Amino acid sequence: MSRSRRGYALKVEIRAAPGRVWTALSQQAEFLRWWMEPAELDLRADGSLRAQLDAQHEIDMLVDIFDPPKRLRLIHLPSTAVPAFEGVVVDDLLLETAPQGTIFRILGSGFPAEKGFERSYLRLRRSWERNMARLKVYLEKVSKESP
Repeated sequence: MSRSRRGYALKVEIRAAPGRVWTALSQQAEFLRWWMEPAELDLRADGSLRAQLDAQHEIDMLVDIFDPPKRLRLIHLPSTAVPAFEGVVVDDLLLETAPQGTIFRILGSGFPAEKGFERSYLRLRRSWERNMARLKVYLEKVSKESP
């Protein structure tokens, strides 16, 4: 088996302050308003995140770096969403101030590049893409309309 790895770099600009984006990412009640599937989170130093990607696949992650409101690095634990392999998948969530609000990036890395991992890789990447779009809509439209 090759040791070749791949990742993804996702980006969305959100018209909300980094602190507001951080709250939507790190607080259970807020998180559940935009994440598409069930999730449990305890985002703090040495915390965790467990979330459904779809009806059949769940991811478990440990918080490796917790630096509010700038950075959250999550290390994936073995799960049914990814076939077993030697190595680790990491998602680095980065927030930076932008003229119109916040630039939110997710840098995923460590996925085996072998063909047998294609489906799992795409499932995780697409889940992040969909949920980032939902977060943007939630913060720019839905939460502003709520009383």
